[in-house]
Amino acid sequence: MYSPYIKPLKVVVAFIYYACLCLIVSGLFVMVYLYFWPIEQYKLFTTVPVRLGEEVVYGDKGFVVTAKSSFQTSLSFIYFNRPFIEENAGLYWKITGWYFLGAMLITLMLHQVKQIMDSVGTVNVFSSANVFRIRLLGGLFLFDTVIDPLRWLWIKDDVIALLKKHYVAFEQGGYGLWGLLSASFFIGLLLFGLAEVFRSGLYLKEEQELTI
Repeated sequence: MYSPYIKPLKVVVAFIYYACLCLIVSGLFVMVYLYFWPIEQYKLFTTVPVRLGEEVVYGDKGFVVTAKSSFQTSLSFIYFNRPFIEENAGLYWKITGWYFLGAMLITLMLHQVKQIMDSVGTVNVFSSANVFRIRLLGGLFLFDTVIDPLRWLWIKDDVIALLKKHYVAFEQGGYGLWGLLSASFFIGLLLFGLAEVFRSGLYLKEEQELTI
């Protein structure tokens, strides 16, 4: 099977994959650098399921917390405030760790896509390896739907302690069932269906080879 679009598409997928690897390495360097040699303009932020009593900004205390929606609040660390960063180093590195977990998840997804694309246009496109890769890709998308709830469980105690310490009025929220029914959830299900299509294609290919 030949198509003029296959080769450029493979090049694009490979470029995105290797670019993500470079971003992970450089991102780790930047996070470590900013922790020890802070730059005032940079901030580390995350979104937490908390509703504020009012929009609050505490730039002088080393962090900024602002209301985004009813139960979505943005929490930002100001790097240049060294005492605050050192006092809350545990929360800082927990948030940083989840950033890299997300980056690694995306990179692993792209790695599977790259391997599948490498087999497109060859006799190995319908193979047990590709069936496994598509299933793994579907599983990674399903895992992505629970990333935010898991992240919140990981940092919840630290965030609540921080808000209480600075007398921030808030109401704790959470991630309900509807929050899990994201695009990643449905993409994951579709990929498991696609894996079955590839498995059927592999079966037909093996049957044809036995017939010949």
